[in-house]
Amino acid sequence: MSSPTPRPPGSAISLQHPLVCMLMEIARHYDEEREDEPPDDADQWLADHPAAGRELLLAVLADESLRYEGSPGEGWLPLLAAGFLADTRDPAVVTPMLELLIRLDVGDELAEALWDALYRMGPVIVEPTFAFVAAAPDEPLRRAVATAILGETGSKDERIFELLVDELSNNPIIASGQLCEFGDQRALPHLLRELDARSVIDPDDGHQPGDTFNEIAAAIVDLGGELSEVQLAKWERAQRLLRDSRDWGDMPEPAFYKLARMAPRSSQAVTFTRFVMTSADAPDDERAMTISPRAKG
Repeated sequence: MSSPTPRPPGSAISLQHPLVCMLMEIARHYDEEREDEPPDDADQWLADHPAAGRELLLAVLADESLRYEGSPGEGWLPLLAAGFLADTRDPAVVTPMLELLIRLDVGDELAEALWDALYRMGPVIVEPTFAFVAAAPDEPLRRAVATAILGETGSKDERIFELLVDELSNNPIIASGQLCEFGDQRALPHLLRELDARSVIDPDDGHQPGDTFNEIAAAIVDLGGELSEVQLAKWERAQRLLRDSRDWGDMPEPAFYKLARMAPRSSQAVTFTRFVMTSADAPDDERAMTISPRAKG
């Protein structure tokens, strides 16, 4: 009589499944920080068994018992599953990935892996993402997630433009950056109106002082728009506030702002990096940085 198939505690995943064994080997490769290339036999197995592979990868992704150090794969298996699912470019896997994303904590490694995977999938995520929003239209977090990813899919679907414009007032940091990525100059009048409606410091928006104004202004410039002298002066003040800030870690972070920081290619992440460089410890020439279009990530 054969022995039972080993399973991690609380998991329905068989550790003897061929694909799981391959993922475990890749996980060991990364955990040991080897310099050679990781094994690539999982790619061929998935090519030979696409349906079974997607089903198992989704199960690994959803398995909470596999997300931690000390678990089989030392927490690598769900991260690897997200990457392999992105490679499938299968619209059917997008909804489970989005549903998991909105349940994860900010800063979770798996959340970051999911952001990256969704970005990599490109235009195939458009329809599932709109269906994800429509499934619970009164949940603002779903709209925030859609806002954070759809502008960079490469799709010129008119619904994306309309969503991003609608979200400007609710999620200005995310929406302005994504409108810039979407690359349609029709956004300029909307961005300019939003800029004029905001002060450099808005004590009620919960963001870093000057950050929201800076992001909207940067998007306008990147899209080829022009700022008035008054707007330029306000933008310079916003950048000065960001350069002079010393207490980033103590600032409140509403959920939507956290989403912007989590998204690896979001405009906010680029600007955050740029202004960290201009802290008090930076060289004088960096602290003296003046207004310029947002750096491309």
